[in-house]
Amino acid sequence: RNSETMSAEYVRNVYHEAQGIVTLAACAEDELAYEDAELGHGVFTCALLEALGGLADWHGKGFVSAEDCETYLVDRVKTWVRRKQLVQTPTMEKSGSGHIAINCYAR
Repeated sequence: RNSETMSAEYVRNVYHEAQGIVTLAACAEDELAYEDAELGHGVFTCALLEALGGLADWHGKGFVSAEDCETYLVDRVKTWVRRKQLVQTPTMEKSGSGHIAINCYAR
């Protein structure tokens, strides 16, 4: 299905069996979450906003799944902290079943 015609109803139908809770954290328990003055907020927050805005939709589905979001967050944050020689590892815990869509967006 073309992502331009993707609707929230379509996503609900595709993922009607997906149920659960997704918890995203900016860093692991023993790490710090960093902010960047140029970004105007935390590195994790910037990456999360980008992900939910559609950058984590690797396949042009018109929605971002929890797994898409996790992959994007880990890659984006690790790229930033590596340049600064820091460590920050976003984490995700998911309970439930199926692929949970966490955001639909308009292109």
